[in-house]
Amino acid sequence: MFTLQYFENKKLVGQFNYQTLEEAQNGIEENEIWNDSTNYKIIDNLSGDIEEEDEFEDAGSIKRMMFPDEESEEGFDVDDFFNND
Repeated sequence: MFTLQYFENKKLVGQFNYQTLEEAQNGIEENEIWNDSTNYKIIDNLSGDIEEEDEFEDAGSIKRMMFPDEESEEGFDVDDFFNND
């Protein structure tokens, strides 16, 4: 049995139980609560081991990844990037 836990920063905001690790992995984005969560963990209930954990990407984290510092964002045109006229 595996438990999929959702967190908002460090606060537990929901959890779901699954029979297999694969079911838990498939359930990550199937539960609507993931939209309001910042990260998740999948825990093996028998051993207590964390099988998987990750953070969800948000607009802010994507922007920080693309532009790690203020200078890297200079001259970037969103419309040009997406070919919007």
